[in-house]
Amino acid sequence: MINFSINLLPANLKANRKISLQNTTLLSLCITAVIIYVILLAIIFSLKTTLALSEKVDERQIDNLQVEIASFKDIQAQINFINDRGAELKNKDADKNKLMSNIIAEIAQSTPSDVQIQQLSANVKTKPNFKITGATTSIAEAVKFKEKLEESQFFGETNLQSAATDSTTHQVIFNIDFNLQTSGESQK
Repeated sequence: MINFSINLLPANLKANRKISLQNTTLLSLCITAVIIYVILLAIIFSLKTTLALSEKVDERQIDNLQVEIASFKDIQAQINFINDRGAELKNKDADKNKLMSNIIAEIAQSTPSDVQIQQLSANVKTKPNFKITGATTSIAEAVKFKEKLEESQFFGETNLQSAATDSTTHQVIFNIDFNLQTSGESQK
């Protein structure tokens, strides 16, 4: 079956209908273009506001991070200060330990072979700073020990406090008090 369409309209009506169809098509294309343009504008505007908000959030985060970095620099400065103080204290402790080692070595070197040190007390807050209790075979050995301590660069004001013979052991028990000689004090 074949379909035939016969158009019996007059020619000017056909032309008007064709023009109106073209106008309708053109109008629908223009409306579609305007709608697409409005949609694109809405998308661009929302994208612009989203990016502006994101930029503000990023700027706030950058400011917060800069504040944190500044506080970390303060903390780092405090850590460096604490480390420096710790190193100074460690050096002071090492110097004190070295001094005490030298003092004990000096006492050991000054001790005659017949002298036994029974007790050594040290207190830097009181004078005399050091007290030695010992035993020896004679009072002369105790005096000799006292004189060797006086010759030392570390000790000043050496005093033989007491010396007595123990009747059971037949040894002389003595007490010697002396002060630590600081670098500002003069040696006798």
